[in-house]
Amino acid sequence: MNKYLIAALLAGAVVLSNPAVAQTIADKDSCALGIADVEKMRASSDAGAKANQQADDLIEVATHLCGQANFVYAEKVLGAIRALLSTE
Repeated sequence: MNKYLIAALLAGAVVLSNPAVAQTIADKDSCALGIADVEKMRASSDAGAKANQQADDLIEVATHLCGQANFVYAEKVLGAIRALLSTE
């Protein structure tokens, strides 16, 4: 399945499940900062090979969404990446 489609479905599910979430990414600069943040997380991640590969794929999707000025979905994908890479 196309990874862009998967990301869109994931982001749509997050939006529908929590419509009250405030958007914090409102422009390309803040979107780029969000991408840089998750890239730093990914660089130091010990979440495992599969999670790291999924994060890499989702970073690519988020970068594409930022480039298209689709900040709502980019923010949701960035949140999914953070959750994916978070370890306890």
